[in-house]
Amino acid sequence: MATKKDKQKLSKRLRNKFKLVILNEDTLEQKFSMVLSPLNVITWISIVVVSVVALTIAAIVFTPIKEYIPGYADVTTKKMATYAAMKADSLEEILRVKEQYLTALRQIINGDTLLDAIREEETEPNPSEIHYQRSIEDSLLREKIEKEEAYNLAFSDNEDTRKKKALFFKPVNGIVSESFSKEINHLGVDLLAKENEPVLAIMDGVVTFSDWTNSGGYEIHLMHENNIMSIYKHNSKLLKKVGETVQAGEPIAIIGNTGELTTGPHLHFELWINGIPVPPEEYIDF
Repeated sequence: MATKKDKQKLSKRLRNKFKLVILNEDTLEQKFSMVLSPLNVITWISIVVVSVVALTIAAIVFTPIKEYIPGYADVTTKKMATYAAMKADSLEEILRVKEQYLTALRQIINGDTLLDAIREEETEPNPSEIHYQRSIEDSLLREKIEKEEAYNLAFSDNEDTRKKKALFFKPVNGIVSESFSKEINHLGVDLLAKENEPVLAIMDGVVTFSDWTNSGGYEIHLMHENNIMSIYKHNSKLLKKVGETVQAGEPIAIIGNTGELTTGPHLHFELWINGIPVPPEEYIDF
């Protein structure tokens, strides 16, 4: 019972009103007066404290002031960290592509080409199940291809290189604007063609490079049998990736005008045999 009375007394004291008066010291004239109670004073002090704390937190969270507080990273550091993470991811992707390129090149040098691996996995057909009857459509297609690719031969037998006769597809239907010339270090031919014309693989092969270079723009390299390599530069788009196998006449890129060493839409085509560039016009009838 005594506790209840004490609480009532405390409540009454908090509600007791006092008058705050400000007087002129010389004239004793009243300048300001205010009626207050202890409860009102506590309430106003609490509101002021909460407001100050809220404003302080907002200033720290939403303004650069937080950069001066130990433990907070500044905006520049965060941007640099984000850029570094993106750069590291890009470098990892470049490294992965380079590793694929080196793996494919190593297999080709060792003679374990991807073409041979694929051929080994192919199931041998049963000769009794093969029907050699030629359809009308097949005959017409063969006749059309023979006319288009007439005299588009490759090279003869050679004891030094031990190559067999091969048939090259034209990389693109176009006009030769600049021929092969070692004197000016132009190790291929430039072919003018229609916009968005597909670039074709000249032989069955494996993609050993498919990426951007400053000089050649989007370029793609193919490794073929008998140590033959073909290079296609200044494309607008690449259709194959490193490690993929392609067939002769299959689209591998789209003709374009990319890279520094170009003055207009065209295909720069190079043909290398045993690591030496050769004039493509001697092997392909453009």
